[in-house]
Amino acid sequence: ISRNLSNILPQKNIDDLKIYDAVFWYYNFVNNISEEIFLKAEAAMQKAVETDPAYALGWAVLGEIFVGGYFMGYKSRFAEQQLEQAVLYGKKAIRLDPVCQHAYQTIALANIFLRNRSEALKAIEEWKKIKPSASGIMGAMGCCLIFCGEYEEGFKMLDESVHLNPYYQ
Repeated sequence: ISRNLSNILPQKNIDDLKIYDAVFWYYNFVNNISEEIFLKAEAAMQKAVETDPAYALGWAVLGEIFVGGYFMGYKSRFAEQQLEQAVLYGKKAIRLDPVCQHAYQTIALANIFLRNRSEALKAIEEWKKIKPSASGIMGAMGCCLIFCGEYEEGFKMLDESVHLNPYYQ
């Protein structure tokens, strides 16, 4: 894998990569969507989960990066079937940490793009049990519900999240 990563990141950066660097690239991708940043975020998070295979959030976020890349039309260097791999990584994250909220978000989003509404709704239902009152989480759930056609409940959650924190990304 380092051979593949070296095409994206210089070797020195790969060797010095810390998990927080990978998280930085994820948030950079979420806020500055481009193919270049997608590839850097994907490579950084891939390295993070290789470094720490028990890093549940890392697996979930790597899956979420795959979903975001798919949505933007970017091809992963690590997964031929980005959405299917995202679901697998989300499930792996849940096995490692049953309350990993990003894992449920990843599974829900991937299943929405896979047009598997029932699986997306199952993931959202499990996700709600953890902590639905955090504004960012509530907003993400609301969006996923809207994407699944559950407009009334989704809009209510989205609206409530904005009232909790009108400045969330």
